[in-house]
Amino acid sequence: MEKLIIKGGKSLNGTVKVDGAKNSVLCLVAAALLGNDVYRFSNTPFLLDTFNTIKILQHLGVKIESDINDKTITIDSSGLDGWSIPFEYSCTLRASVLFMAPLLVRFGKVKIGYPGGCKIGKRPINYHVSALEAMGAVVTFSGDGVEDGIIEAHLTNDRFLAADVDLKSSVGASQQIIMAATMARGNTIIRNCAKDPEVVDMTNFLIKMGARISWRDETTLLIQGVEMLSSVGLLEHEIIPDRIETSTFMIAAAITRGNIFIENGVYHHNETTISHLKQMGVTIIQERKGIHVLGKSSSDTLSPLNVTTLAYPGFPTDIQQPMTIIQLMAQGKSVVKETLYENRFKHMDELKKMNAQFSVSSDGTELVIYGGNKLTGTQVVAQDLRGCSALVLAALISEGVTIVSNLEYLDRGYYQFHTKLCSLGADIQRINDSMHTIQCHHI
Repeated sequence: MEKLIIKGGKSLNGTVKVDGAKNSVLCLVAAALLGNDVYRFSNTPFLLDTFNTIKILQHLGVKIESDINDKTITIDSSGLDGWSIPFEYSCTLRASVLFMAPLLVRFGKVKIGYPGGCKIGKRPINYHVSALEAMGAVVTFSGDGVEDGIIEAHLTNDRFLAADVDLKSSVGASQQIIMAATMARGNTIIRNCAKDPEVVDMTNFLIKMGARISWRDETTLLIQGVEMLSSVGLLEHEIIPDRIETSTFMIAAAITRGNIFIENGVYHHNETTISHLKQMGVTIIQERKGIHVLGKSSSDTLSPLNVTTLAYPGFPTDIQQPMTIIQLMAQGKSVVKETLYENRFKHMDELKKMNAQFSVSSDGTELVIYGGNKLTGTQVVAQDLRGCSALVLAALISEGVTIVSNLEYLDRGYYQFHTKLCSLGADIQRINDSMHTIQCHHI
């Protein structure tokens, strides 16, 4: 098992470049299966989730070419010949469920092991299922249990049938049904469609493929089904920058009282996080090629802040855990209300080992943070992706040395996170259990 050894107390300064969005690349490669051409994605984040998705594509007969140096992935979907994804592949990431719609479009049937991902409470796929059923799919579950079982589906017609569906702003379900509707018979209306940047990124790609998609208003999407998506030979698409990585580096600058320019950071994708950080006293400047963040001086205190997670454009649940670190620095009481997932305060138990002072409501939906106490380094264990990034951030401002383990979670959503932090001045070593240094950046 690999670990990070982090010596806290370093101010972070300089320029860091964020990679492409994790939550875009996973749905984009699924959408590529709707066509029968070659698709090249640039600004690809080569994360653990990306590699696991590539394994699924290869299992399905898709030809893949990856170039880590150029950050491109090329997908030739003409050889797609499989419609079944075993549990050994699907269990590695939540986004594996997004292959349902494309495979139903291509083969009229699909079989997939129940999707995996971070264990942050129940993550049902009921919105996916009910919408697919409304469009003419029959979906069944089998096995020892839903979370350990198999999902099978087939179409009752030769194509999906258009429908009028309400997705309650579910991001995954919105991506799923948008793909299903592109070649459905008739016009599909999606009400309360998620409008996260990653969803918009996918619709822009599908429009390039020949899909007829338009927004009727802020939350209602109209998709006019087409017979087939256009054949263009090679279709290129640049993946948008990762807003969660952007926000994480904004917090890193603020908590270390540093000065960081985040290259490629998109201001309007991160406006809610920016607004909250500004309320705490952080200076954030929009620039032409990114975002400039200036932490407060050591003599100034950060203001406490209350946060409630909501669907986009509300405060993102994926940045809630990293945000708790700056709230721990603030003088006074801050409150976090988690409205989207039921088990997203697990990282606080690890932070308690570092002298974090807090309380959690009996139903697990509200966290009260008592800030202003010095954190101390110790050994902590990550239990999910965003919780792991929060532990790394906490280690940056702790007295002494912190050891963070279970880095497979971190690698799912951040590309060479510790290397980027070291380039800004952090003191971090990445080692394996035999204590042989894998990557050592001591600045």
